[in-house]
Amino acid sequence: MCGQMHGVMFWKNGEGWIRNAKDQVVVGSAISGLYTWQDGRCSPEFLDSLPYPTSHLSLNSGYGCATIFWHLRNKPEYLNSFDRCGTIMDFIVCMMLDLEEPVTSDQNAAGFGIF
Repeated sequence: MCGQMHGVMFWKNGEGWIRNAKDQVVVGSAISGLYTWQDGRCSPEFLDSLPYPTSHLSLNSGYGCATIFWHLRNKPEYLNSFDRCGTIMDFIVCMMLDLEEPVTSDQNAAGFGIF
């Protein structure tokens, strides 16, 4: 699976997608939009206040972990609607394989930030 790695989306288990009578996957109602690497809500000051990554990789606005921290500090009630998160690729793999828990690769985990 390949796709956009520096981003995050949220969904609720059991409501992020459904399989219809023809066994086709249909996106459900309990998903967020995709927050991409272009999302600029995290200021440099905000990023400096976050835990420092233990690897050689930096954390930037639009990365999954930065976006999650931003929501936790600024709109925590928004996250109450969801119980899963991942890259867009993680979401698609979960839909294709009907997984309850998202899985990701080391590369996508690194792209999430704070790896």
